[in-house]
Amino acid sequence: MSKAQAARTFSVSLSSVKRYVGKAHRGESLAPKKRSGAAPKLDEKARKLLEEDLRERPFATLRERCEYVEALTGLSVSRSTMCRAIARIGARNLRRLLCRDDDLVGVDEPPPGAKPILLPGQAREEFGPAPWLNVDLLEKRVGRLYPLYREPSRHVAGLVASGVL
Repeated sequence: MSKAQAARTFSVSLSSVKRYVGKAHRGESLAPKKRSGAAPKLDEKARKLLEEDLRERPFATLRERCEYVEALTGLSVSRSTMCRAIARIGARNLRRLLCRDDDLVGVDEPPPGAKPILLPGQAREEFGPAPWLNVDLLEKRVGRLYPLYREPSRHVAGLVASGVL
């Protein structure tokens, strides 16, 4: 795969692909660098508990969710933090894929293999009551390369340099 083709495939600039390939040829690490800023307040365990709670208690208040997460994990977070965490679970990615007219997501009749996307109330107003993710198409499209699909700018050069792409 050419550098230009890799850039198009993973929606990154050609200069980014060239930069990563150069780093790989020089033997520099292509691993993601430590992100700047404060650590996320909700860790992976808390996010998974939150996703389960959204499914089981869709009408719980933010305060109830904060108390639930604190009781199970010991993490005390504000209602604002909880609101942002809920919104991050689905709305941002759904909006981005809908803007691209990607068949992975939709808000109309779901195809076979699609699963519902859980969204907070405000996002349900934006996207309607039944947005979906086509899990079967996602598996066909990216398979083992799913991390590349999620963060292409951090990984594509490593695959180009190693000859996978």
